[in-house]
Amino acid sequence: ADLPGAPGRLRFAHVLIRDTLYEGLTTARRVRLHRKAVEALEALYGNEPGPHLAELAHHSIAGTAFDRGLDYASRAADRALMLLAYEEAARLYETALETLERARPSDERSRCELLLSLGEAEARAGNTTAAKNVFLDAADVARRLGLTRELGEAAAGYGGRKTFGRAGDDERLVPLLEEGLTTLPAEHVELRARLLARLAGALRDERSRERRDTLSRDAIELARGTGNLAALAYALDGRVSAIVAPDTVTEVLALATELRQVAERVGDKERVIAAHSFRLMAQLLLGDIGGAEADLAASSRIAKELRQPVHLWGVCSERAMLALAAGRMSEAEDLVEEALVLGERANRDAAIPVHRLQRYTLCDLRGSVEETEPAIRELVVGYPARPVF
Repeated sequence: ADLPGAPGRLRFAHVLIRDTLYEGLTTARRVRLHRKAVEALEALYGNEPGPHLAELAHHSIAGTAFDRGLDYASRAADRALMLLAYEEAARLYETALETLERARPSDERSRCELLLSLGEAEARAGNTTAAKNVFLDAADVARRLGLTRELGEAAAGYGGRKTFGRAGDDERLVPLLEEGLTTLPAEHVELRARLLARLAGALRDERSRERRDTLSRDAIELARGTGNLAALAYALDGRVSAIVAPDTVTEVLALATELRQVAERVGDKERVIAAHSFRLMAQLLLGDIGGAEADLAASSRIAKELRQPVHLWGVCSERAMLALAAGRMSEAEDLVEEALVLGERANRDAAIPVHRLQRYTLCDLRGSVEETEPAIRELVVGYPARPVF
């Protein structure tokens, strides 16, 4: 049938007709037609196929041109990640991994790089469990091949999108970060700062600040000494994570302000969100509600732009906190539940405790705190290192 609005183009009237005709082809003819489709697409779009990369990957792989299909699938995945199409990027990286197995099954270095990219896509999509499993696979390959940078990348990726996150009951996180730091050559300044920052945050369940204080100071010293602004952004993030508390509020506000400025200079939007979040914490402790609301508005805009569930959860839970503080009970109740939906998959270890504490606050303000007691008791048992519960 004619394609409406596109003279000279045709389409099948129904997908079943297309599928029936396709399945009726012999294997040899099907392969030949896929290869002709690749030739036609390449002739049309040349060296800049852009949105047609995934289509080229499909036809190349179906036409058994596996090396070409691998190249197109990898490029299509990279493009999807750049366009913030995280789920599509993950699908295409998986396609690239499957194609690599057919094209070059012994190429473990390329497999490691693709696993790192797949983990990044899954993490940005909010598929935290899947991302962690992929990064562990990448770490295994890197360890076996002696790829120190890749091992560090796998450790950093396994740590998640937020430097602030505690290790909790994840017994792999701290050892993997420590292994990445131990093996990483000194010239990888940005990655070293990222690992130090993440390790400082992961150790937040320790009663003493001493270890994370040292790690975060080392990261700051490394970044400032080399003049690497991207490394400095990670280092400042880790430093605030390590020390944030009521008695350090003035330092936290100053560090968070510097973090915002540095992260904006290097274009690291995730660190900009972190800076606004830390500034919000400090300003609430100082009683500057207007300042906190301004930072929340700024981070909300960036989170919506990035479309990463972990950051959407963060700003939603902060909006709930401010609504609770202002006594807007109905709004707060909606936001508390909305945040839980966003965070359960993307940042469960933080989302569950935050949700229960906010439910507790809501019930306390309404005079019905008893109904939250079982949930709080579960937090006491499940998170023994956190006296607040």
